[in-house]
Amino acid sequence: MLGTKGNYAADVVVSMHRDGQANGMVSYLDGWMRFGRGKLSGSGYQLFSDRKTASNQPFDFMKRDNVDWDLDEQGRLHIHYKPWNFDTTWDMSCVGNMMFKYIPGTGVVTLTVGQAMARTRPRPPFQPGAPSSCTLPS
Repeated sequence: MLGTKGNYAADVVVSMHRDGQANGMVSYLDGWMRFGRGKLSGSGYQLFSDRKTASNQPFDFMKRDNVDWDLDEQGRLHIHYKPWNFDTTWDMSCVGNMMFKYIPGTGVVTLTVGQAMARTRPRPPFQPGAPSSCTLPS
């Protein structure tokens, strides 16, 4: 479980598979969350399958958007999209270390929580764990 003093952080990955778009656009968010003030909160960046590099590869890192996000004890995921200055909030369902939701007009949203780690250590590559509930391993 995350320490109540915010001593631990975890990698978080969110994917959004857009509903009703002919190009099948996918959005990918990568970042971290830590415990504080009764919820998990943090920041990350968002990449898009329709933002391509000069060599026509999707998910151009140079065209990313920054986000802040939090997840409360009831499983509500709140994302603030900084460049556009708007917010979304969704009630998510939980299976293992993954939360998911189908949102009509948006599509399928998934959130996966990686291994918790001390904040003083460098961020390792994303490695999803498999806890039996939505709590983060220590």
